[in-house]
Amino acid sequence: MNHLRRSAIGAISALSLLGLAIPAAAADEAPSPSPSPAVVATASPTAIRMTAPQPAPAPLAWAGWVRSGGKWYFYEAGAPKRGWIAPDGFWYYLMPDGAMATGWAHDGKAWYYFDSTGAMQYGRWLESGGAWYYLLPSGRMAAHQWVAQGGTWYYLKADGTMATGWAQDGGSWYHFTPTGAMERGTWISSGSNWYYLTASGAMATSMWVGDYYLKADGTMATGWAQDGATWYRFSGNGRLASRYNPGTYTCPSWAPIKGNRESTIYHRPGQRFYDQTKAEECFVSGADAENAGYRAAKI
Repeated sequence: MNHLRRSAIGAISALSLLGLAIPAAAADEAPSPSPSPAVVATASPTAIRMTAPQPAPAPLAWAGWVRSGGKWYFYEAGAPKRGWIAPDGFWYYLMPDGAMATGWAHDGKAWYYFDSTGAMQYGRWLESGGAWYYLLPSGRMAAHQWVAQGGTWYYLKADGTMATGWAQDGGSWYHFTPTGAMERGTWISSGSNWYYLTASGAMATSMWVGDYYLKADGTMATGWAQDGATWYRFSGNGRLASRYNPGTYTCPSWAPIKGNRESTIYHRPGQRFYDQTKAEECFVSGADAENAGYRAAKI
């Protein structure tokens, strides 16, 4: 054994002399596991500069006219407008829901009319639903208001419709032709009665027009009618025929025929018993007295 050890030592010494490295003898312990291969960092490819993701661009805010659901809306800064606007020199009205008005629309104060493009109409007549209306220069529908055109007066009633036939304004009645023109200074027949329209157009009431009298209701008097404290008789066509004249012997110059109701005889001026006759009724003419049932005195 000693021989073998020496031989080995001699061999090692010889190798050392030759300059060969001899690994050290391993210790008498459990072998440790082989080390993991080192991770070698490699050069990264050219770096790409990364930025935070950008949000998608916001859609453009609506502006101007926009059609939606068959209706037109007007947007400003992305929000629908309401009320009155005049973007192109014409007036438009946007309803509470923002929709553009066409036809009749009320803005909370008055009625207005808009054509199919939404433009407000003004300063003209408008036929709608079988009636006529007038739109003022402001566009507002005329109501309870007079309008003069070409020297002719028209009246728009409280509901805005043009008056035809009879219409009342304040305490007076007026009459209008089928075309709406106010009539004045003329007699008109309405129903079974006659009326007189004064120069202002107002229906005459409790008023004399020549030998005719218009009663409180405007109808022309026929037969007996009272004006103040005096009673008058009118012919069938409305002409004044007599004045009731109780307890006196005189008659006015415009009705000089004395009618005595007790005898039903009438006397003309100049007749024998004219001055002695009590005149219960004074007639305009003998014919009026006879129409009332009187007969002429013989002398």
